[in-house]
Amino acid sequence: MRIAAGLSESWLEPAAEIPVIRSAAGCPRGYLSAGMSRTLRKAANRLAADGRTAVPRFSTDAGQIRGLLPQLEQVYRQRDHVHGRTSDLDDVARQQTWRYRVGDLADAGVLELATLEIDGQLAAYTLGIHDDPTYRLLEGRFVTGWARYSP
Repeated sequence: MRIAAGLSESWLEPAAEIPVIRSAAGCPRGYLSAGMSRTLRKAANRLAADGRTAVPRFSTDAGQIRGLLPQLEQVYRQRDHVHGRTSDLDDVARQQTWRYRVGDLADAGVLELATLEIDGQLAAYTLGIHDDPTYRLLEGRFVTGWARYSP
């Protein structure tokens, strides 16, 4: 498994297989419910009506990912705090574990960072791993101030 290869001081333990739902459509749209499709249309309409520009970006470059870690941490924490929760990243040991995990996976070349910028500002991010033929989403967060656009 590619995720195990990118984690130092870690090992892969055998486990029961996790059920997977596959789509014959072969594209992301095949996985979207009617409600999700409606949400995406509404978000696109709101962006257009408000004259905003949304730009998605994808990177597997370890240097780029490491360079964005402070911003990702800020989004991670802010999202937890807005919901009245203590963030895992408020704890120094957990924050360091998170940084090592993201950094090790990026250095191994298995991590993909997807960001969405609205008007040049980070609005959301996800961290994922291509583990052919599966795409594994590790985490995703969005900036609450951009919630109107369902980033």
